[in-house]
Amino acid sequence: MPRWIYNVEPELTPPGEQRVAELLSSLGEDFTIRWGFYYTEGGGQA
Repeated sequence: MPRWIYNVEPELTPPGEQRVAELLSSLGEDFTIRWGFYYTEGGGQA
């Protein structure tokens, strides 16, 4: 299992992002995943 660095807990994200987290969990332990997206108030990514 990869090492996770959370900005946002996966269970607090939309279902599509949760599915991506499930898929990423199958990576080997030599991977590090920085999880979480920052959004501006207008809905775009910051």
